[in-house]
Parts: sequence; structure tokens; C-alpha cells
Amino acid sequence: MIRRSRASVLTLILCLSCIPLVAVQCESPPTYDAQVSRTSFGIPHVYAEDFGSLGYGVGFAFAEDNYCELAELVVTVRGERAFFFNSGSSNINSDLFFRFWASDERIESFKDAMSPDVREAVQGYAAGVNRFVRDQGVSSLPVRCKDAEWVRPLDEDDMVRVFIRLISLASALNFSTGTHAMPPAPTIAGVQPQPAPDPSTLSPEVIRTALAVFEREDPIGSNAVALGSDVTHDGRGLLLVNPHFPWRGTLRFYQMHVTIPDVLDSMGAAIFGSPIPNIAFNRDVAWSHTVSSAARFVLRELKLDPADPTAYLVDGVSRPMQPVPVSITVRDSNGTIRTVDHTFYDTEFGFVISLPPILNWTAATAFAIQDANKNNFRIINQYLAMNQANSVESLERALEENVGLPWVNTIAVDRHGDAYYADIGAVPHVTDAQMTDCAVFFTPAVRAIAGVHLLDGSSAACQSGTDPGSPEPGIFGPSHLPSIHRSDYVQNSNNSYWLSNPAEPLEGFPSIIGSERTEQGFRTRLGNVQIEDFLATGALFEREDVQELVYGNRNLSAELALAAVLSVCSPAPAPIVVRGGQTVDLTATCAALSGWDGRQNLDSTGSHIWREFWPGFIGPNGPSSVFSVPFDLNDAVHTPRDVALSDPAVMQRLLNELADATLAVQALGLPLDATLGEVQFEEHKGERIPIHGGPGGHGVYNAIGTRTRNGAGYTPVTGGTSILQVVDFQPHRVQVRAVLTYSQSTNPDSPHFADQTRLFSSEGWNDLPFTPSEISQDPELEQTHIQETIPETVPAQFK
Repeated sequence: MIRRSRASVLTLILCLSCIPLVAVQCESPPTYDAQVSRTSFGIPHVYAEDFGSLGYGVGFAFAEDNYCELAELVVTVRGERAFFFNSGSSNINSDLFFRFWASDERIESFKDAMSPDVREAVQGYAAGVNRFVRDQGVSSLPVRCKDAEWVRPLDEDDMVRVFIRLISLASALNFSTGTHAMPPAPTIAGVQPQPAPDPSTLSPEVIRTALAVFEREDPIGSNAVALGSDVTHDGRGLLLVNPHFPWRGTLRFYQMHVTIPDVLDSMGAAIFGSPIPNIAFNRDVAWSHTVSSAARFVLRELKLDPADPTAYLVDGVSRPMQPVPVSITVRDSNGTIRTVDHTFYDTEFGFVISLPPILNWTAATAFAIQDANKNNFRIINQYLAMNQANSVESLERALEENVGLPWVNTIAVDRHGDAYYADIGAVPHVTDAQMTDCAVFFTPAVRAIAGVHLLDGSSAACQSGTDPGSPEPGIFGPSHLPSIHRSDYVQNSNNSYWLSNPAEPLEGFPSIIGSERTEQGFRTRLGNVQIEDFLATGALFEREDVQELVYGNRNLSAELALAAVLSVCSPAPAPIVVRGGQTVDLTATCAALSGWDGRQNLDSTGSHIWREFWPGFIGPNGPSSVFSVPFDLNDAVHTPRDVALSDPAVMQRLLNELADATLAVQALGLPLDATLGEVQFEEHKGERIPIHGGPGGHGVYNAIGTRTRNGAGYTPVTGGTSILQVVDFQPHRVQVRAVLTYSQSTNPDSPHFADQTRLFSSEGWNDLPFTPSEISQDPELEQTHIQETIPETVPAQFK
């Protein structure tokens, strides 16, 4: 049964009270029963009496907005891309990987680890998605998946596969589409095997190319700030939520509000596929995440048994690898259907990987990935516990009891103004002594490029330890993971835990978690600078001040270097530079930069010149190579600084890069004096929506990413600021403003495909309704009541 209506105030309050939605007799079959109330911008508020029904309502609402993306993701994690899409090597390798990594055995282990409540929510979510498709009809789905043969019912196992992919994002997933490892071919009598390249002799360029698997096409990052009782106007907590994720694909966020009376009442955003918010607030506590600096895997060099390349030695004792054969079905472009087989080899560390030409399986050595998240089946339990917390203290307990976060920091605050930072999650238990004593050959070069750690796997002394408080062997427990409580503030912008608050640096933790006493990224510096600048005025933070941390669109690189760059433009005439045989007159470039306000606002002129100039100017060695004041441990927030104009090499580099930036902008077909709003945008059915913000690496808090199109400017936005949220705890309520930059729906025909994108463009906010009274007063309120007898089995196809 499904009922939709424009809800009256009385109806809504009754539905969101503790009155059961349906009176169920003991002899009646179990039933999913959920109320979905959508408010402005299509945000669903899901009310249910049990976790199965809650998941059912969330899954139904999500599918209304994003079904095709989830359906394709399920094809991926089922290992069926090479059958339904194309039989290219990337799809074949991906399918083989997921058949191995998301095996039936791991799926069962994951399900066994889920609490009964979580498992019911996951089962309900899949059922809710299926309900949407049955009601809609496969032929009425969005064009992308309309009548597609890969549209099939989901089940609990599919959702678990999605979770396994998510926890592996910063570890094993890096090896999903590359060439999978195979044992060396048997040696032919009288023929010497071809030796593998000596990795220590490889150039940085070769290493960088091989390690491209660790570089995301659209990098993810984040900012978050928790303001405590000492620095807020009313002594209560304020939280800024500002993750930087892709604007397309399945790493988008989805806004939701979930309620079970007296059990759960939280609101926020979830990565596609989650029945529970991942970044959220409730009446008493709120949190966000930032991408952690901690390594989530290490690679192990295995010394092989001379008699068997599928056995390895530990302290001289041979240990057999475990072969795991997998098969996939492939359909070629001519319609031919064939089977592709591959055998993965597992070890006590993890499966054997290949990364040519630097990591090759030879007769002497092989390499395995030790993934801290391999057995992290705690992630959904972790999030349910966090959503049910009623203070920072109870949130901290949830983190420490589960250690289930796969690759993120947590920044939180409660209504009492307890500000909290923690990097409590799954990290390989590798001590600093082991990082030194067990490091293998090219580790410094590799670490410099991709942060990859390669350690000896042939000695028991190099194997991972286990802490008493750890939920599983081989990872650190909370006692060895960084965290801090403050009454002023904590922040993070993807550097390590070290300067979560500069007044109290966190030090003495294992280096695999992050670096200490090192130069900080520009967003980290800007985050601290903005807070310092505001507090220096003697004011205390209110919600509007927190909003300005992002919408102020400051660019720290411009604040540090624009004046120096402009100094070469005067007195007139501007310099003329010869680059690659071309004579470049910098007059127009200087004029455009002279008119730039140094920010990333829509009306800022010339910022696109800076976008092209800055990366080349600082070069591969970073800001320290062009500044005269070096990094100072005692002033880490403000150093390095001051462009070294007196250094002839720096001056020449500045002129060269300014000329190159001029040529780059001209090659893009863009005017030098264009405004940011004219060159940076999102598109919807021919409409260009101008987007403010800029490159995070330049020190722009409001990070926005695009790519260049030769002769045609920049592409639409690829990623950056995604869910933007400010949580303000007030005496008897919580007031939250938010905007989901790319909007709720990926269906171009939905009214919620670009509505919040326009809101973001205008630097607007949506005041989130949270209480029943607030929801009932929303002018766009629509209700859907859905019920279904819980099916005993899931059919293979939609009828």
C-alpha cells in the first residue's frame, strides 16, 4: 500500500508522535511500515517504529532520487560490469576483484558482525529500493537505466557488497582495476628467467606512473571546525561541516532525517547506499568527518620458497599461499559470451598484488597488501552508535568501542560546547621501529609520491601487533590513536592530527597515522588563520560567522603572494617574456590580476589566471621553494611566507609562470579579465549555473574542482564542497542551515536535480526542519505512507 498526500499540520504531528503507524496483531505477518515526509528541496524525513521499516523508508526515498546510480554500483560490486557494459580490461579486472574481495564468505562474516538492528535496517533498505522500482515500473525509470537489463532486485548481500567497497576505498580498492598478480611462469630448462627491474634504480617518473592507481581522478578531502563553549556567543557548540567529494558518481551525499521514537532521531547526510546518516546531528551532538592522513594499508615484500613461488618464508619457515579461484562471465561487443578465470593468492597479510614495473611477482619475491579494513565489518554498527549518542563523551565511547571508521577523522561538538577531534579508525598496527627496521628498498621514493609503505614480510618481528583495546588483531586500539577535547576549537583540513588546535599540538603517535612538526597545507593554515582573525576582534562566534568561513571565499595563496606578483607589473610597462619561442606581453595579465580581489567570488576577475599560475610557480617542491621565510615549527600556521623576490631564480620563475598562465588562459579561449562566474559553472539542460570557490590546494576553504577543455574553457564542476552544514545548538533546540551543492537527485527530470545548486550559487542556505512542528510548517511538505509485508525471498527479476 502507498498513500501520498499534502499533509496537514495535525496529520504530521500525529505521524511523528509515538503513536504506532499501524496496529499489528501477533498473528499478522511482519510488515514494513514507514512514513516519508519530504520538505523543501526534497529532503526525506523517515519515521518508523522499527529498524527494518526505517531502512525501508530510506531506501524507497533514496531510490526515488538516485536509483540508476545505485543500480549501476550494484552491477559493479556483483562483478558484472564486463557482461552488462563492456568487456574492456578495466571492467574485467574490476569484476574479478569484486568476485574475490566481496566473496560469499566475507559477505556472511559481515552480516554476522552486524547488530540485529543494523541488519534489519539494511534488509529494509534493499526492500524499499525494490518497492520503488515495482511501483515505478522498469520502463518508467530515468533514461539512464530505463528498461536496462541490469536493473534487477537488490538484496541484503548487495548492500553488504556496497559497504565492502566503501571501507576499501583508501586501500584494496586501489588495486581493483589494474593487472592482477599471477605466479611467474615455470623456468624452461637451460633458459635464465628475465630478472625484474630493480625498483631502487627506477626514476621518480616511472614510480609516479606506476602509482597512478592511488591517485583519484576527483580527489576527496574536507574541512570541519568544531567551536566550543569558550568561543561561541552563548557558550554552546557550533559545527561547520564541509566535505569535498565528487559531484558525480556514488560518493555523493544524500540528505535524510531518520526517526524511531525513543530510539533514534538524527539528521544529516549519507554516502549512497547507507541506511543511516554518516555525517549528522541530533538534539544534543553533531559531527562531521574529514579524510584522514593515516595509512590504511601497507604492502609486504614476501621472500618466496625457492621450491615453490606460491609459498613464502617467515623466519625461514615456508608457508603456502591460499589459491582462491574466481570466474566471471564476459559478453564481448559482438555478443559472444565467454568465461574469464583468475586465481588470486591469499596470505596471512592479504592477497598478492602486482604493480608493474615496481612490484613484480618473480621466482624470488612477491608482494601482498595488508589492509586494515579487510575485516572492518563494524562500520554500520559504528554509525548507528554515533547517531544514538547524546554527548561528545558518548560519541567518543562509540568510536573507541567499535574502531570502525575506515578512512576519516571525526570532528564533533555537543550542546555543552565540548569540541572534539579524533582519528579513531582502522589503522595497521605498525610501530615507528618497524617502519625503520622493516622498510624495504625504495620506500622513501614511493612514500614521497603516494605515501605507500613497503615493509618486510619475511620476519615475524616485522608483523603487526595488537593493542588490548583493539576490536581485532593487527590494528591499533584507541589508546594509540590521536584525539583531543577543547573548549575553544578543533579543526581539520586533511593534514594530520598534529595541529587540530595549534595551542595544544598532538604529538608522539605512530608515524603511520600522520606526520608531526611538518609544514601544513594551505587549507589547514587558512582554517586556523580565519579562526584567529575572527577571535582577534574580540567577538565570539555566531552561526553567521561560521557560514562566512566558507562563503568568504578567501584564497590564502593570493593573500601570501598576490602583492609580490603584482610588484613585477609596476612601474609600467609590464614585462615581456619569451616562452617556447612565443613573446608574451604581460600587460593584460597584470591589469586583470590588479583588478582581482584575491577571493573566489562569482564577480572576482582574474582568479582563473591564478588557477593556472600557482601550481607551476610553487612547483614540485612546494611553497618553501619560493618563500624567503621558511617553515618555523613555532609558527607553523603562518610559515612559510613572503615571496623571495630578491632571489633571481624565484623572480625568473615568477615571470615564466605568469607568461605560461597567460598562454594557458588564451589556449582555453577565455578572456584574461573574465569573472569567476563566467568560467566556473555547473550545467543543467543547457543552463549554466555559476559556481564560486576554487582549488583547495591554493588555500581555498570552499574547494571546487574543474578540468580544462582545450579551446573551450573549463569543464563543469567535478568535485569539491558537497554537503555544507552549520549546526547551532540553542537552549531548547538545534538550528541547522545546510546546502547540498549538487542537489538531492541525479535524475535530470527531477525538480531536485539542481535546485540546491542554484541555492549554493547564490550563497544561500536551507534552514533544516527537525522537530515535528518545524516539519509540519514546511511550505513544500509532502507525505508518503508505504507498507509491505516482508517478502520471504527476493525475486531474480522485476516482473
